[in-house]
Amino acid sequence: MTTLRRTTLTALALLLAACAGNPGPGEPGYPFNLGGEYTGSFSVEGEVIPAVMTLVTGAGGVVTGSFTVAGMGLAGSVQGMLVGDRLAFLAAYRNPDSGCDGTAESAATVGEGGASLSGPLTVRECGQVLSGSFSFRR
Repeated sequence: MTTLRRTTLTALALLLAACAGNPGPGEPGYPFNLGGEYTGSFSVEGEVIPAVMTLVTGAGGVVTGSFTVAGMGLAGSVQGMLVGDRLAFLAAYRNPDSGCDGTAESAATVGEGGASLSGPLTVRECGQVLSGSFSFRR
């Protein structure tokens, strides 16, 4: 009986240790989860464009959200994947000024606690490919 009890306790301890690992993207306590409203700007071909993003990190590090550029009457959606402190995302929108659909794509760096995100940016709109960067803070 003592051997069975020891084996059961050892198995239980191993199971608890396996479950007590570090949290992954989207799990509570993950140090780079994004969530909430972020203010900042996109800089495209030297033009600084103030904007607001609202993001949430879901299960497995899937990031979803939206962004608005009030000064241009532009709004769009954000879809991405968080791995470590890196967010690969694609933002899709329709520009009311040009009438074209566009995308903005990046491999961003996320700050500790999900407090910021920034990185290079590639914008595709109306057959043009434009380069830039962005920076947002919560």
